[in-house]
Amino acid sequence: MKRADVVADPNPADLAPEGWAQALFDGIDDAVFVHDLQGRILRANPAACQRLGYTREEMLHLTTRDIDDPEFAAGFGDRLRNQLAQGQARFEGRHRTKDGALIPVDINTSAIVIDGKPAVLAVMRDITHHKRAEEALRKQTELLQSILANMADGVLVADQAGRLLVSNPEAGRLFGLGAEDVGSTDWPWHFGLSLPDTMTPFPGGTLPLAQATRGEPVGEVELFVRHAGAPQGCWVSVTGGPLRDARGEIKGGVLVCRDISGRMHAERRQAAQYAVTRVLAEADTLEDAAPAMLRAIGEGLGWQVCGLWTVAPGGQELRCVAAWHRPGLPVEEFVEASLRLTCPRGVGLPGKVWAEGKEAWVCDEAAYAHYPRYPAALRCGLHGGFAFPVKSGGETLGVIEAFGGDLERPDEGLLSMMAALGSQVGQVLERHRIERALRESEAFYHSLVESLPQNIFRKDLQGRVTFGNQRYCATLRRPLEDLIGKTDFDLFPADLAAKYREDDRRVQESGATLDVVEEHVLPGGRKIYVQVIKTPICDGQGLVIGTQGMFWDVTERKRAEEALAGSERRYRQLTEATLDGIVVADRSGRVTLFNPAAERIFACRAGEVVGQPLEVLIPPQYAEGHAQGFERYLQTGLARIVGRTVELEGQRKDGTIFPLELALSVIGGDPERGCEGPDVQFLGAVRDLTERNRIRAVLVQQEKLASIGLLSAGVAHEINNPLAFVANNLAVLERDNKGLLALLELYHDNAGPLARADPDVAARAAALAEEIDLDYIRGNLPRLLNRTRDGVDRVTRIVQSLRGLARTDSPRKQETHLPDLVDNTLEIMRGRLRRRGIEVELDYDPLPRVSCVSTQIGQVLLNLMVNAVQAIEACPLAVPGRVGVRILRQEKEMLIEVSDNGCGIEEEYVSRLFDPFFTTKDVGEGTGLGLSISHNIVTGHGGRIEVKSRPSEGSTFRVFLPLHPLRDAP
Repeated sequence: MKRADVVADPNPADLAPEGWAQALFDGIDDAVFVHDLQGRILRANPAACQRLGYTREEMLHLTTRDIDDPEFAAGFGDRLRNQLAQGQARFEGRHRTKDGALIPVDINTSAIVIDGKPAVLAVMRDITHHKRAEEALRKQTELLQSILANMADGVLVADQAGRLLVSNPEAGRLFGLGAEDVGSTDWPWHFGLSLPDTMTPFPGGTLPLAQATRGEPVGEVELFVRHAGAPQGCWVSVTGGPLRDARGEIKGGVLVCRDISGRMHAERRQAAQYAVTRVLAEADTLEDAAPAMLRAIGEGLGWQVCGLWTVAPGGQELRCVAAWHRPGLPVEEFVEASLRLTCPRGVGLPGKVWAEGKEAWVCDEAAYAHYPRYPAALRCGLHGGFAFPVKSGGETLGVIEAFGGDLERPDEGLLSMMAALGSQVGQVLERHRIERALRESEAFYHSLVESLPQNIFRKDLQGRVTFGNQRYCATLRRPLEDLIGKTDFDLFPADLAAKYREDDRRVQESGATLDVVEEHVLPGGRKIYVQVIKTPICDGQGLVIGTQGMFWDVTERKRAEEALAGSERRYRQLTEATLDGIVVADRSGRVTLFNPAAERIFACRAGEVVGQPLEVLIPPQYAEGHAQGFERYLQTGLARIVGRTVELEGQRKDGTIFPLELALSVIGGDPERGCEGPDVQFLGAVRDLTERNRIRAVLVQQEKLASIGLLSAGVAHEINNPLAFVANNLAVLERDNKGLLALLELYHDNAGPLARADPDVAARAAALAEEIDLDYIRGNLPRLLNRTRDGVDRVTRIVQSLRGLARTDSPRKQETHLPDLVDNTLEIMRGRLRRRGIEVELDYDPLPRVSCVSTQIGQVLLNLMVNAVQAIEACPLAVPGRVGVRILRQEKEMLIEVSDNGCGIEEEYVSRLFDPFFTTKDVGEGTGLGLSISHNIVTGHGGRIEVKSRPSEGSTFRVFLPLHPLRDAP
């Protein structure tokens, strides 16, 4: 929509003041509208209609909330109150056009009166281009900041007044600048350039910053800068130029800075290393090279004092053989103290490096306050020190040290350089030492070989003798001049000479030492044993040029060793053949011998135990007591178990604890010193008591059961007498009761005549009958007597069953009716079965007879029945209990099967059910011997017992007895 479509341009000459205002309202380029205090638009100029896309009529039906962005519209009330309070207001917002586009606007409002009512005049200016420019500037600024933050070089910008305008992170690191320095004229780098480090040369004294702000380009200038963040300083390369505005006028300077410390250090270190190499190559001795070498190191690396220490004769201390210091520094006191000082291992900085064989440094006073030269170092201003070893072949031959006012911890590059320098100097020291030692060793060698009791000789590659000591000449009974040039074939029998020649060839070709004991023939023909050692002789280039050998008579030792070997062989055969475990330990408590019987007892191999402490065979709870007793015996010689046979517990490889019998004795050692002798050993003869204890437990249990049987028989016998008395009296009572009941019937039938004859007596009789419930007695007394008779009969049967189980006569097999044994067992358990509500199912073979010891098989049945009932009682669910007993003939065996629907047995326990003392019951509810004894009884009858069980599904025990047992069966 064009503005001409809204209103025609009036002629200004024809307008009155009101007309001028209207013309201005309609012709202004900014959008203008008037709204009341509720936000309803009362007037709108053409520019407002054009920008928002509405006609004038549409605008006059809208409110400010219709043309404002929703977020901006929400603040209408706050803006209105602020405007009314101040009269005028200005703020930024966003308008929404008819087609939904958003326009950022700058709004000026004034309070006016329209038709006598307060209103608001709002003038809006489109600031879209301004916002776009601001956003572009923001993005450009962020991009510039990102570039500066990620630049590897430092960037500094300052104005002509020296005020810091820009500093990126790298520049801050290089010059120690912080955020507080931006905008300041007193920033550290500016101050540092005014007073540069003495190591930095400036041609003509012109500083880079002054040069840049004067409009001059700054070429590559190398600065050495120190600050709190880099007390050791760093090298910086600076380039830059003037900072100009759009008109080309100079407004300041720009500097680009790069850290070149690594390159500078590498160049200085390389120069120092080259200088040291040149000095060492040109000097004849280390004493001549030391001063120049130390000067090259100190000047090249910026150190103030350097010293060289070497190992003094005797090898017990270090001495400072040369020292250098930077000219003009007052450090003479420290240098003189170094030249006077000797450092044993670990004393002072050189002694520490010598002892540890690696570099060391101290960067503060407290770090070396205990060093001997500490006071002199402080007085000379030397607060840091560094030292590295001079090595050759891994041996520390000396130490080079350096001191300065403030030395930092060396980096990897410096450490690598120092290692190389130390190796160079070490090679020189080693060469001098070798030359000196070679001269001394020649004299020492000849003196030594002539005084040794061994026969020493040397031969060339052809086997010709080139040297022999006096002992060698005496053994061969020839002077040395007769031996020189001779071969073994000239001196010994042919077969022996051939062996010696082959030995020489093998030593020369392999380079290995030959060390052997062999037979040797003396010139008189006597044979002896000699210990022979042969080694190759090499020249300076490492080439083998001959053989050196020595030998000595070991005949007596050889015979003693053979005798000892025979003794040890017999001893080992004895220990390996014995059935008892033999364990030998030394005075430190470590196993030295572990025979095969011990391997079987402790279930581990000798290789796993020999060399280990005895504690591996001892349960943990006894280990501390063993250690205390062992130590007490070694100290006092008093022992509690040495020389005695005691029962203890041992531990197998899998951790199983088992009983054992130990006979401990002490062997070897010095008879006069006793247990203090170095060769004392302790021999223990061990016997596994597991089987013996098991048999003992079975016997004890059988004796216990026999005692219980005797007691049961006695109790049953004693009960029989009162039972017979009660039974007889009960028979009389039953007989008399019949007469009494007949009398009561007679009384009852004649109650009427009795009442008529004597009413009082009849009344008393009726009252007494009522009191004692005569009708109940008449109806139930016979039944009560019958039940009492049944109870007495049952007690009699139980007593008879106990007497049968408790028979103590010698076991003898006889034909036994197996159901009778089952009935006796059920009779004993009937009360328990009834209380638990357990149903018993019986299934007998038509001919259930077998030859057995009835009391023993009865004991087996009782044990199986008791276990079945206990399994049902242990079942967590209240299911109806069921026990099944089946007797069935199977070919030549009779099967007795006892099954239940109880809790069952875990599969991992089934294989151990018949082990003595094994039980799955809680503590106090079983001994673990019942099934073991039953198993022994069944196998003693020539039979077998099997079990099948699963958890929660019950168990079935099957006993198989032979129908025709062997003659020698019990």
